[in-house]
Amino acid sequence: MTSAAPKDVIVIGGSAGSGAILGTLIADLPADLPASVFISTHIPANSPGFLSELLQSRANIPVSEAIDAQPIERGHVYVAVPDRHLMLFDSTIWLGKGPRENMARPAIDPLFRSAAVAYGSRWSVFC
Repeated sequence: MTSAAPKDVIVIGGSAGSGAILGTLIADLPADLPASVFISTHIPANSPGFLSELLQSRANIPVSEAIDAQPIERGHVYVAVPDRHLMLFDSTIWLGKGPRENMARPAIDPLFRSAAVAYGSRWSVFC
């Protein structure tokens, strides 16, 4: 019997009003989480981008805004920045200014698609 691949990437998508539930979810993550967490929410292009600060105040692990070409670290939460799609390629974060999807950038779909391609069965999704 073969065991399933470990889930070491967690991708989370939410609407613009999902901050409270994301705070609750992040607060429950253990300090020794053996996975990377990526969050994309539908936020306006001109948003000040306070979600990462809000989540860091509740988290047991580091939370930061994603940076283009940043290496991915386990035990870290990465948050999409305003007006950029958050995507994963190999073990690196990529931020894109591609077309809006479902009228949003960042949109959830590019994150989910890129996680599926880059990590195969090693990712989990929460919406």
